[in-house]
This record gives sequence, structure tokens and C-alpha cells, in this order.
Amino acid sequence: MKTLLKLLVPLRMLIVVVVLFIAWQTWVYLKPRPREFSVGEIRAINNACAKIADACSEKIKKPARLGVASFADDSRDIVTFDLRAELAKRKDITVVQGSPVQKFLGDVAKAVVNASSIEDVMTAAKKVEMDVIVAGKVLKVESSNDLHQAALQVYAYDVRSAGFILKETYTGVWSPGMLEKVSNRIHKLSPAWRITLWGLVVLLLPWLTSFGTRAALEKKSNLASFLLVSTYTVITMALAVTLVGFTISGGGQWLLFLLAFVVSAGYNFWACETIAGRERM
Repeated sequence: MKTLLKLLVPLRMLIVVVVLFIAWQTWVYLKPRPREFSVGEIRAINNACAKIADACSEKIKKPARLGVASFADDSRDIVTFDLRAELAKRKDITVVQGSPVQKFLGDVAKAVVNASSIEDVMTAAKKVEMDVIVAGKVLKVESSNDLHQAALQVYAYDVRSAGFILKETYTGVWSPGMLEKVSNRIHKLSPAWRITLWGLVVLLLPWLTSFGTRAALEKKSNLASFLLVSTYTVITMALAVTLVGFTISGGGQWLLFLLAFVVSAGYNFWACETIAGRERM
């Protein structure tokens, strides 16, 4: 009887570990979710995850199978999924899809079902198919003006050597370029203001670049005139898509896109003809 109790001690420890993992994952998923991250903050997270993946690739004995647990304070698991994607890009590293806790429980259950003795049950933990478990916490994700920062605390535990191979905090920073800053400010405007801005570009473009009409007139070619009007129309329609948000998906959006195309092409043709008429006088 005493021998049997001694044999059951490791099994009880295994059950405690499983219960702790379940409790932790339950806490991560049931606790109130933090705010959603902005586009700039997500890019900062991308940079931090790339650093973590590089560090893991250097310190992990490869080949290796990794499981990434859901990070604490991770809004919609953005950090978790991004880190899995970054690790999957590294050579000789296979990322186990889904929660490593679920994978852990599934592998242990499979080992227990296939066990032929009490010794097999006690060594079930050694039959887990993951080599490394990665977990962590989102310490900080913040924005100040156009500077976005992310700080991630990471733990990587090697099941094979039964020890931590990584206990670090990694930061990622991202700041938009000049064109992106202008684009972000424009997209903060209301749709009415963006449509007005697009209309002003359509109205002024042929007149501010009237040298193009004069060059086409000198060639005395219908093809040159057609290419000029087409160029103006392509530019204004590209702005309609990026600035205003017109698309060709959906019935209503398709009609708006078509209307913008007709207005833009018609106006560009009229403006070029008017400028050409004045040049001929």
C-alpha cells in the first residue's frame, strides 16, 4: 500500500500542474478585456514580437516544437497570434497551433489512455509533444503624439531541460513617416470634409498642371490628349479610393464609384478642352 502511495505522488503533482494551467488560462480569458490597440500600436507590437522571435531562435535548442500561451492583458490575442506568426518564420521551429494548454492536456490524456501500467501514467508528462512553452504579459502599449511603444514580458520554458531559457522584457517602437502622418490626419476628418477635399483636387488638378495640356496640344495628337485625360482621371480616382473610401464592392459603393468616375472623367475632359481652346486663341 505504501509503495502504491509513493507511486501516486508524481501523479498528484501532475494533476496539480494541469489544474494550475487551467486556472491560469481561465483567468486570462475571463478577466475584463483591455482597450483595443491602434494601428500604430500594433506595428510597435510587431517589432517587439520580432525581437522575441529572434531571441527564442538563438536560445532554443533546435529543432523544436513551440506552444505560445495567451498573453495576459492581450487585447483580442493580438500579441499571441503575432508572436506565433513570427516564431513560425524561424528556421527549424514548429509552432503548435492553438493554446498549448489544450495541446498539453490532449497529449497527457492520450498518454494516459494508452498506458499499460501505473509507471506509464506517472511518466505521461514526459510524453507531451511540445519542447518549449512560451508565455508572457503585455506590460505597456501606449501612444504619445506619433510615437507608439509596446513592452512585453516573456517567459520561455524548455520542457526537455526542465528550465527557463528566456525571462526578458522586450520593447517595440514605431513612428509613422511623413506621408503616413498626412494620411492619418486626413482620415481623421469627417467624410464630408474628405469629399470636399477630393472635389477641390479634381477641380484644380487640370489647371495647376496646364503645361500638360499645352504639351499634348503641341503634339497635335488625339492619343496624347486621351492619355492626358486618362492620367488625370486615374489620379483622381486613386484619391477617391484612398481619401474618400470609394470602392467597387457592394451595389451602393459600386454606384458611388461609377458616379465619381463619370464626374471626374467628364470634368477633366472639359477642363483640358477649355485650356486647349484658350491656347489656340
